[in-house]
Amino acid sequence: MNMKKNSPFVLFASFWVGVAIFNLVSMACHAKDWPTYRNGNERHGSVPLTLNPAVKPSWTYQAPVAPKMSWGSAEGRMIENQLIGNRNKYDDALQPVVVGDRVYFGSSVDHHLHCLNLRTGEKQWTFAAGGPIRLAPSIDKNKVYFGADDGFVYCLSASDGSLVWKVFGSSSENNWLLARGEMISRWPIRTGVLIDEGRAYFGAGIFPNEEIYVQCVDAETGKSIWKQDHVSELDAGRNSLSPQGYLLASKEVLFVPSGGSLPAAFNKSTGEFLHKRTFSWRTTAGGVVGGFQALLADEQLYASGAHHWLAM
Repeated sequence: MNMKKNSPFVLFASFWVGVAIFNLVSMACHAKDWPTYRNGNERHGSVPLTLNPAVKPSWTYQAPVAPKMSWGSAEGRMIENQLIGNRNKYDDALQPVVVGDRVYFGSSVDHHLHCLNLRTGEKQWTFAAGGPIRLAPSIDKNKVYFGADDGFVYCLSASDGSLVWKVFGSSSENNWLLARGEMISRWPIRTGVLIDEGRAYFGAGIFPNEEIYVQCVDAETGKSIWKQDHVSELDAGRNSLSPQGYLLASKEVLFVPSGGSLPAAFNKSTGEFLHKRTFSWRTTAGGVVGGFQALLADEQLYASGAHHWLAM
């Protein structure tokens, strides 16, 4: 949800295929932008506002078809007496962000980054990537940052959608595979692009035994600052890091959600791998702890399982 100062609108991403804008009949608040997923690098997903619940539809964007998820689901199955939930549902809906009078979101179906007018829903511009865009973009200093399944991270002008720079997340642009009916890079970008103090952070790849990359580049130029590309090697090929979901950042640490396991922690300045904890699913907790959902609060990292949360 987003509120824009002097513009009485609330934005919602629907469960499957739409973005809806609701006009508040009346409200009392001091609003601000919502420039990244869950409004900040801690992913709290909140804003200190009081809303009058009396709303009415203003406009709706309807996607041609539902988002095409990156993974199939075993949700609802019983394995070893544990009910399985889908821990990788990070791309089952359009995830919009709002800055100024514009709404931005990507599509896993048409592979475009869309920019709409907040008041009218009118298309401002679109940009075609080379593969599905599965996560929300990040907006910073009039630039839009996002990654795609083609293995590239893109930086666009927020004003007109023109390309500022793009960088490949791994070491080989010519290695592709078939996934869910279309060709993608062997190292797709399935993390959000986190912007912090002039730096852009992202992960590339999903298969730990085929190299995983975590990178930091200059947000203005795309020039590499550090690249971590041997996490699995440090653990004799047993590290389960599979960068999927929205990155988080504290003052000194970058946290990388890992799809079906707990997030990994890296030194933000140097890229040094710090830790990646594990937690058995064969307990009364109710299944594997881990997944794309995580947040930072009160000096703790909270990670979500299919049925519960773990605080570290």
